[in-house]
Amino acid sequence: MNIALNPLAAFPFSSWVRALRGTGSLAGQRIVPAVRGPLTIDKGATLVVGRAAGTSVTCVSGSLWITHDGDVKDVLLDAGDTYHSERSGRMLVHGLAASSARVS
Repeated sequence: MNIALNPLAAFPFSSWVRALRGTGSLAGQRIVPAVRGPLTIDKGATLVVGRAAGTSVTCVSGSLWITHDGDVKDVLLDAGDTYHSERSGRMLVHGLAASSARVS
């Protein structure tokens, strides 16, 4: 699955939209539920994870930048690195290069 910025991305999972309600504009972002296989995240694309507590992100290839709303600490992942979120808010996973990631 390729993830790219898409201002018209309308995801049919209303629970994901409800999870992000009140967290700002969804324009230019795509909401994606948990997927078993690796995701392809294009350079410059952003994956939005609502209610990120307990979510793990493993960078299979490339380079990823992870940030949480309201948190000044960012995380950089290279191939083979894993990040486990303990924060309950929205998490953004941004492709610094064409990347592949596992999100669970």
